[in-house]
Amino acid sequence: MAFGMIATHRIAGPIFVMTRYLGALAEGRIPSMRPLRKNDELKGLYGSLENYVKSMQRRETDEATKLDAAIEKLSASALSPSAKEAFDILQAVRAQKLVVTQNSAQGSAPKAA
Repeated sequence: MAFGMIATHRIAGPIFVMTRYLGALAEGRIPSMRPLRKNDELKGLYGSLENYVKSMQRRETDEATKLDAAIEKLSASALSPSAKEAFDILQAVRAQKLVVTQNSAQGSAPKAA
């Protein structure tokens, strides 16, 4: 019986953690990943999720950098109403990317199960 409980915790814990991470991703946040416990199972699946999250973080950061450059170049020339509207859209998208990337830097990792 004790072995069954230990095995269940080694599987249920990682599933709980990954479910929380997937929830954060569904909300538009990039979770700050923490390693699984030493004896946890599902490390291969967890590693795949971690690689995906890292890839997503890199992509968001790269896009934010490109938006920064575009905003800087357009800031002086956004004089017409349509140019100002486009500039405002770029700034709003950049602000959203900042929120997403800052959430991961602040450590939104779930507690150990």
